[in-house]
Amino acid sequence: MEGSPTAPQPVAGMSLATRALVAMALTVGFYALAIVIALALAVGIPAAEVSVHRANVFLTIAGIAIAVTILRAIIPRRHPFVAPGPELTAAEQPELHALLTEVAHKAGEDPADHVYADLDVNAGVLEHRRRRMLVIGLPLLATMDIDELRSVVAHEYGHYRAGDTRFGVWIWRTRAAVSETVYALSTTESVFRRVVRIPFDAYADLFLRITNAISRRAEFVADQVSAEVAGPEAAGRALRRFVAVGGVYDEYWEDDVVPLLAAQRCPPIVAGLTAVTAHLHLTGSLDDLVGLDIDDHEPDPYESHPTLRQRLEALGVEVTGAVPPPVAVPAATLLRDLPGVERAALRAQLGDEVAGFEPADWSEAGAIHLQLLRTYLEPFRGVVTGTIGDAGRLAADPPPALLSAVRETFELQDRDARPPAAHVLGALVVSAGAEAGARVLALPGEALMIELDGAGSINVWRPLDSFVDDPDAVGTWLDDPVVAKLRDCPL
Repeated sequence: MEGSPTAPQPVAGMSLATRALVAMALTVGFYALAIVIALALAVGIPAAEVSVHRANVFLTIAGIAIAVTILRAIIPRRHPFVAPGPELTAAEQPELHALLTEVAHKAGEDPADHVYADLDVNAGVLEHRRRRMLVIGLPLLATMDIDELRSVVAHEYGHYRAGDTRFGVWIWRTRAAVSETVYALSTTESVFRRVVRIPFDAYADLFLRITNAISRRAEFVADQVSAEVAGPEAAGRALRRFVAVGGVYDEYWEDDVVPLLAAQRCPPIVAGLTAVTAHLHLTGSLDDLVGLDIDDHEPDPYESHPTLRQRLEALGVEVTGAVPPPVAVPAATLLRDLPGVERAALRAQLGDEVAGFEPADWSEAGAIHLQLLRTYLEPFRGVVTGTIGDAGRLAADPPPALLSAVRETFELQDRDARPPAAHVLGALVVSAGAEAGARVLALPGEALMIELDGAGSINVWRPLDSFVDDPDAVGTWLDDPVVAKLRDCPL
């Protein structure tokens, strides 16, 4: 998982002319294949039948139908450009644009014509009608320092410098046509269609191998530009942090952001993600994510990016699974009116209804989660009698009424009902504790907790879930100070 730094490794990438020729050859090759097969089906089959004086109406109709399917699938489809998020103009975001312009000039490129923010853990470049677009994910701005952001932007300008965006359009359009053709020929189980699909499957496999090999080489070249502009160390840190943030972002979004959006509230997304990645108890988990990527992620001919190990080795930096420490000054400080940018990004992703959502601070998340929890508990009200003190025993030996309600609600078999029953009991404890005066906390990246003055806080699900498999440990339930003070409160 660790290795000593070495000198950066030179990368010999394809020349611009070679890349253009490969993209053109792959595109022409696919359309030639498709047209030849379509003509063979629509014209060749009837001609062969005439030559042997034997007609098969069903074969003729099937051949023409499949030929039409192929020709319809390969017709190029031009989709209008849709901004991936709010545009970050130089007038509104001068500090960010000052950095972007500096990086562009150091990379030997003109600055992008348009800069957009979105909610992905990513950055990217594209060209549309000879206008250059740069997209920066707010999660990167939330977690990277300014030097790491420089390296990410320089990497993207490396794609401009190498001409990737110009010929990438051809490759993506051809890839879409290949995929559409294979899909169209897969919509029925006809043996005839399956046979016709064989050459397209083979071409798709060849196409992916060749184009992804070019893409992987392009990533190495772009990494070199990143190292030239921001330094190899910053480039290596950014790559490792990218893997770590990408590994926790989806869970953060689903567990922390989505519940607030479901309640029509807009949380501070950047601040929440910054808090999640800064938690000390997460450091080991993030290290494991990066280390696993370095140790177990094998090179794949169908992937468009090299492995993290390969990229760190090519940069000549230490190959380590340690996540860089949380940044003191995140790159998001370059943005003005961050709440407004976040809301605009949410609106672009989720629709105009977000405009009517009220802002919410993370200190309010507990109350919002509590309301959602109470809705979740509606099918189980009245099926459990007892107090918070009884919850441990009930988790170890759930009453038949609770098991029946769980089976019916979640459509489970008898043997699968006990863990969800313990979860329901945990929700009942949280609700009962709140009614008795405990506060419900739902800070980003942390489990839902109840907190009582003078007694501390507890994640009630952890012990209750454990009692399902270890009934002898139930006696520890009342040892917790919060439970001890709330033990007589009814569930």
